[in-house]
Amino acid sequence: MNQFSLSFTKAAIALTVLSSLPVNAADLDFKSLYSFGDSLSDTGNFFGFSLSQSPLTPFPPVPYYSKGRFTNGSNWVDYVAKDLGIKQKTFAQTTFFGNGSIPKDGINFAFGGATTGSGNLGGESFLGLSEQIGAYTNLLGDRSADSEALYTIWAGANDYIGLLSSSPSPEALSAQISQTVDNLSTSITTLADKGARKIVVFNLPNLGDTPLAKSVPGVDPNVLNELTQIHNFVLAGAIDNLSQSPQFEDTEIVLFDVNSLFKAVTENPQAFGFSNVTDNCTGIDFPNVDFVGDFSGWLNCKRILKKDPKAFLFYDNQHPPTSAHKTIADSVIDTLESAFGDSQSRPLSQLSATSAAIEPQSVSVSEPTSVSVLGAVGLLFLGKMFQKRSAS
Repeated sequence: MNQFSLSFTKAAIALTVLSSLPVNAADLDFKSLYSFGDSLSDTGNFFGFSLSQSPLTPFPPVPYYSKGRFTNGSNWVDYVAKDLGIKQKTFAQTTFFGNGSIPKDGINFAFGGATTGSGNLGGESFLGLSEQIGAYTNLLGDRSADSEALYTIWAGANDYIGLLSSSPSPEALSAQISQTVDNLSTSITTLADKGARKIVVFNLPNLGDTPLAKSVPGVDPNVLNELTQIHNFVLAGAIDNLSQSPQFEDTEIVLFDVNSLFKAVTENPQAFGFSNVTDNCTGIDFPNVDFVGDFSGWLNCKRILKKDPKAFLFYDNQHPPTSAHKTIADSVIDTLESAFGDSQSRPLSQLSATSAAIEPQSVSVSEPTSVSVLGAVGLLFLGKMFQKRSAS
């Protein structure tokens, strides 16, 4: 049997979960930050573009969501930028108020609703991941990307969330994973070709653990988690292949294992200060925000989170509150320290008792003839989840 080795040297899965120690980004020398992705990374793009279309109904709506974020405060990009001493602007700001120049601190291109391709669940006015990458390369023109900047990509969930409203075959699910990972690989390759040298790519947290997945009739959350794991496995293999290519000899790709972080929180919430890791705090069935019907639930959630910011892991049916974003950001900074900073600055012995580190490692697995075949083998049983819905 042929074997291949997933050797995470450049594409290191490095996770350090901190419960009490302050994050130290002093030895990280990033002067600018470029972010791409969906609502989990959007710091105001969807809001800004929707505001330009209808000043009376910007989305996500205030006061249910904060300052264009899909949460009740700052998100992980805000926290990471602050830790790095970077004042990142949004693509909406550079589009509507810029002069075509690139801000020295970088740009956030992420849009809520983005898929990994050119589609966005919010409609044609809003960008998918490939369009965000294209917008950046258009701004660059003939110039090279800043080789000293940090580039982050977190997308993929919306590619699969759309499947919840249909009944795809196992072959269609396999094709979707192949397409999603191909899209992510293309985005990474485009950034590297333009000169990006430090790229962080997120995998996906278990989609079946969200209140959204648990609320859809006929969908088995456990099976949806299996789908997530297959996506993450194929993504890790794709990044490993890219890292071993001569084309990426000078490019460092770090695969951030947000899946393990969320799994650790859900399995041992008290260690991270969280209480309820399963329910929807506000009761908002995002993206359907009922301004009248959701008010009492939102107000009650606001009171709860003011008293205990970590009372809930989910702010609505799919997005975490700002406290969870801070947990993500702390782990991202620690991963950046491990990958790009002074490795002696945070010795493992100084980590808290609840800390965990997944070091770069080699894992031997059977070699698939292609990504699509690997997806098909792993997804044959997943059709049952959707077939059950169509039969009911």
